[in-house]
Amino acid sequence: MVASPQAELAQALSEIESDLAQGILIAAPVDSSLHWAECRRISAAHTLATGSRAYDITHVGAATVLKCDTFLSFDGRQRTLAGLVGLNAAP
Repeated sequence: MVASPQAELAQALSEIESDLAQGILIAAPVDSSLHWAECRRISAAHTLATGSRAYDITHVGAATVLKCDTFLSFDGRQRTLAGLVGLNAAP
Protein backbone atom coordinates (compact mmCIF):
# COMPACT_ATOMS: atom_id res chain seq x y z
CA MET A 1 0.00 0.00 0.00
CA VAL A 2 1.29 3.47 -0.94
CA ALA A 3 1.38 6.01 1.88
CA SER A 4 -0.53 9.24 1.45
CA PRO A 5 1.43 12.48 1.02
CA GLN A 6 0.28 13.52 4.51
CA ALA A 7 1.58 10.26 6.01
CA GLU A 8 4.90 10.65 4.17
CA LEU A 9 5.22 14.23 5.46
CA ALA A 10 4.44 13.16 9.02
CA GLN A 11 7.04 10.37 8.79
CA ALA A 12 9.69 12.73 7.39
CA LEU A 13 9.07 15.31 10.11
CA SER A 14 9.18 12.58 12.76
CA GLU A 15 12.53 11.38 11.42
CA ILE A 16 13.94 14.93 11.47
CA GLU A 17 12.83 15.38 15.09
CA SER A 18 14.37 12.02 15.99
CA ASP A 19 17.65 12.93 14.26
CA LEU A 20 17.74 16.26 16.13
CA ALA A 21 17.10 14.50 19.45
CA GLN A 22 19.89 11.99 18.76
CA GLY A 23 22.38 14.66 17.66
CA ILE A 24 22.52 13.33 14.09
CA LEU A 25 21.27 16.73 12.91
CA ILE A 26 22.28 19.90 14.72
CA ALA A 27 20.31 23.12 14.44
CA ALA A 28 22.73 26.00 13.92
CA PRO A 29 21.79 29.67 13.83
CA VAL A 30 23.08 31.66 10.89
CA ASP A 31 23.86 35.38 11.10
CA SER A 32 21.57 36.76 8.40
CA SER A 33 23.80 39.69 7.46
CA LEU A 34 26.78 37.37 6.92
CA HIS A 35 24.56 34.90 5.08
CA TRP A 36 23.15 37.46 2.64
CA ALA A 37 26.59 38.97 2.02
CA GLU A 38 27.91 35.49 1.18
CA CYS A 39 24.90 34.83 -1.09
CA ARG A 40 25.55 38.05 -2.99
CA ARG A 41 29.22 37.13 -3.37
CA ILE A 42 28.39 33.61 -4.61
CA SER A 43 25.73 34.92 -6.97
CA ALA A 44 28.02 37.54 -8.51
CA ALA A 45 30.82 35.02 -8.95
CA HIS A 46 28.92 31.99 -10.25
CA THR A 47 25.29 32.56 -11.33
CA LEU A 48 25.96 33.42 -14.97
CA ALA A 49 28.21 30.39 -15.48
CA THR A 50 26.16 27.85 -13.52
CA GLY A 51 22.58 29.05 -13.81
CA SER A 52 22.27 28.72 -10.04
CA ARG A 53 18.91 29.63 -8.60
CA ALA A 54 18.08 31.51 -5.39
CA TYR A 55 17.59 28.37 -3.29
CA ASP A 56 20.82 26.86 -4.59
CA ILE A 57 22.69 30.00 -3.59
CA THR A 58 21.05 30.36 -0.17
CA HIS A 59 21.75 26.73 0.74
CA VAL A 60 25.36 26.87 -0.37
CA GLY A 61 25.75 30.32 1.23
CA ALA A 62 24.53 28.98 4.58
CA ALA A 63 26.96 26.06 4.37
CA THR A 64 29.90 28.38 3.75
CA VAL A 65 28.93 30.78 6.55
CA LEU A 66 28.62 27.80 8.91
CA LYS A 67 32.09 26.68 7.76
CA CYS A 68 30.87 23.27 6.64
CA ASP A 69 33.36 21.12 4.79
CA THR A 70 30.84 18.85 3.07
CA PHE A 71 27.63 19.76 1.27
CA LEU A 72 25.05 17.00 0.78
CA SER A 73 22.58 17.31 -2.08
CA PHE A 74 21.05 15.19 -4.80
CA ASP A 75 20.73 18.34 -6.96
CA GLY A 76 23.51 18.49 -9.53
CA ARG A 77 23.38 22.28 -9.82
CA GLN A 78 23.77 22.68 -6.05
CA ARG A 79 26.67 20.21 -5.96
CA THR A 80 28.42 22.06 -8.78
CA LEU A 81 28.01 25.39 -7.01
CA ALA A 82 29.16 23.92 -3.70
CA GLY A 83 32.30 22.59 -5.36
CA LEU A 84 33.03 25.97 -6.93
CA VAL A 85 33.02 27.65 -3.52
CA GLY A 86 35.32 25.02 -2.02
CA LEU A 87 32.92 22.58 -0.37
CA ASN A 88 33.17 18.83 -0.84
CA ALA A 89 29.89 17.98 -2.53
CA ALA A 90 28.28 14.58 -2.08
CA PRO A 91 26.89 12.06 -2.75
